[in-house]
Amino acid sequence: MAFNFDEIKIDQVFINNISKSERNTKLTQASINLGHDLGARIVAEGVEDMATAELLSTMDCDILQGYAISKPLDIDSFIQFSTKYRM
Repeated sequence: MAFNFDEIKIDQVFINNISKSERNTKLTQASINLGHDLGARIVAEGVEDMATAELLSTMDCDILQGYAISKPLDIDSFIQFSTKYRM
């Protein structure tokens, strides 16, 4: 049985305090590497601060999701945000 997917999401349980947990850092990096080896984009959820965002960027995480990027937006605010940052 083959699974078809193009994204893998890393749960915020691993992302929270990633800079303070060597185990979470290693698990996250391994997940990113494996996902890329399988041809998938990697989404990290629960990115709450810029230090975490920067660390995940250096780990080659493809998509960051959380308050460090933006709070939840209504449709009009989302359109402005996406236009400004060309998502």
